[in-house]
Amino acid sequence: MRKLTGTVPVKVVYDAVSNDSQLAGYEILADDGKMVLTGENKLEDKVKTSGTGSKKTVVRVFASPFMPANQELGKAMYKNLGKLIEDGDLVVSGFY
Repeated sequence: MRKLTGTVPVKVVYDAVSNDSQLAGYEILADDGKMVLTGENKLEDKVKTSGTGSKKTVVRVFASPFMPANQELGKAMYKNLGKLIEDGDLVVSGFY
C-alpha cells in the first residue's frame, strides 16, 4: 500500500474485504483518519489503540437493500443501476 500512497496521509479507508486488508488499511491510515469496515472487526486483537494517543477511528457498518427500512431505496437503486453506472455516480472497481 505504501507504494501507492507514498507519504500522503490517507484520511479515509473503506475496507470491504475484512481479512489481512484491515491491518494494511489501518497501518496507512493518517493519525486522525477514519476507517470503515463492512465485515467483522479483526483489528481488535492486532492493534493497540488505547494509550497510544492515536485519534484513528474505526467503525463497522452494515446495510442491505433487503432490510425492511431499506427496501424502497433498494428498489430504486436496482431499478436505476445501469444509469447510475453510465453516469459515473456508481463506479465499478477494477480490483477483484
